[in-house]
Amino acid sequence: MRHKLQTLFLLGILLVLVSSCRDRNNGVPLVAVDKEINLSLPSYSSLAVVGGWSYVSGGSKGLLVYRKTQEDFVVFDRHSPYNVDAGCIVHMDSSSYIEVIDPCSSTKYSIFDGNVTSGEGSLPLKQYNWEFNGTILRIYN
Repeated sequence: MRHKLQTLFLLGILLVLVSSCRDRNNGVPLVAVDKEINLSLPSYSSLAVVGGWSYVSGGSKGLLVYRKTQEDFVVFDRHSPYNVDAGCIVHMDSSSYIEVIDPCSSTKYSIFDGNVTSGEGSLPLKQYNWEFNGTILRIYN
């Protein structure tokens, strides 16, 4: 009996650990990211100005990089956290350019922090860390 209780206890702890890891990633698969992009290259010219954005390869379904200020960026995974298994890919909302939209659920997210602004979703977009030296933007987790 004691062995069964210990086994159940350990299984419970394992379940809590697995679910807490999933919550931190908003259900979006954890993919190693360590990418550098040179903002002086023509392919990233849209990121040369405040308010500029670009889709970049990496992450689970691609990355969305947005320049908030001269020195501040946000980087989101394009894999929608609403129904992760559906594999929907978010994109910039061309009607506002301050929101990101999930075409599968019509959930909208703020480009500034990734939080839900409208729709059925409740989880924010998965964000990545970044460093900027004035030319090179490093994106990592």
